[in-house]
Amino acid sequence: MPKNLVEHFSIIEDPRRGRVAYDLTEILVIVTCALFAEVESFVDIADWAEFKEPWLRRFLALKNGVPSHDTLIVFLVIIFTLSRLQDRMSEG
Repeated sequence: MPKNLVEHFSIIEDPRRGRVAYDLTEILVIVTCALFAEVESFVDIADWAEFKEPWLRRFLALKNGVPSHDTLIVFLVIIFTLSRLQDRMSEG
């Protein structure tokens, strides 16, 4: 049986530590769906998510609502940076 996006992304370990306001899986699902909807910027992603929030809540908890464009930028920069650091550490 095919998995949905939530199931696929839920197996990814969240590298962030401490208090986080937005769930990793939820951010990844929002960004992926917004990109399929052909949005072009972080502001567009946040606007799309706000517009589609009732639909997103059908399969995401969104306990803190949808993330702002600033949150999306910071999140993706952190994930990219951690990924690059992990790659460099594994190279030796």
